Formats: sequence, structure tokens, C-alpha cells
Amino acid sequence: MVRPDRITIVIILTALNFALVAFGALTNSATVEEGRQIPAGLSNWKLGVFRLAADTAPLPRMLAVLPILPFGPKSDVTFSPESYQRYHKGIDAEIRQKFYDKNIRNYELLVFLARLTNLPWWAAGAWLIWRWSREAWGGESSWLGLVLWCFTPNVLAMEMLATPI
Repeated sequence: MVRPDRITIVIILTALNFALVAFGALTNSATVEEGRQIPAGLSNWKLGVFRLAADTAPLPRMLAVLPILPFGPKSDVTFSPESYQRYHKGIDAEIRQKFYDKNIRNYELLVFLARLTNLPWWAAGAWLIWRWSREAWGGESSWLGLVLWCFTPNVLAMEMLATPI
């Protein structure tokens, strides 16, 4: 009987996870949270404005929009700083709708590309779970931890969203 080596198992688990996430990321519509985080990340990069989606950390959304910057998404976020001194959710809804309207032709592509930035975070989490469970309970438990990380519904669901929440 031929036993697959460890690298083969890791590649198979990772490929299955990526296939599930890619399918979900392609077939599911953008969430309300993604609709506000993506324009907020673009305004962080282009305008240096951090008032949009101010209830979350800016770093994850700024990293999420890096792959879409070369596509030149239209994010005409025009406002006076005085009108945005206080945060309220109506601003995010307005910006979300403007971003959708201006990028309606390639909106789904932009969201998909922003979702792909979660793969390095997922890989870091997989390595951390594998390493921690290996050191805590031994070699065989590391594989159980990796399988659970790859196929736990909550991890799969959040992995395919371009949000820090």
C-alpha cells in the first residue's frame, strides 16, 4: 500500500479549500459589509481619508483593495471634510451605492479580486493551527487541526469575504 507523503496531503487539503472558496467567492453576491469596506479602502489609498467605515480597522480593507487598484475602479468619493466630521452609517450607504453605480460593469470582478486577499491570511492561520496542535498534542493531531481549519463552515464563510469582520 502506497502512503501519500505529507506535502501531497497538504496540497490536496489546500486545493480543496481553495476550490470551495473560489466557487463561493464567484457565485455569492457582495455583502453589505463588503460594499462599504471596498470603497472605504479605496478612499484610504487614494484620498488619505479614514472616516468611511470608521468602526473597523483600516489595514485589512487597505490590503483587500490592493489587487483592484490596477483596474482603476471609479471611486469618486467627493465630500468636504466638514460634512464628515461625525461618523454615521448613512455616509457608508451613500458611498456604497455610488461605488456600485460607477463600477457596475466590473463590480463582481472587483469584489472577487478583493476577496482573494484573504488567502495569505488563511495560509497563515493554517500554518499556525498546524504548528500549535503539533507542539501541543503531537504529530497526528496537527492533521486534524489542519482538516478542521480547511473545512469548518465558519472559516470557509469568512474566508470568502473581503471584510475585517
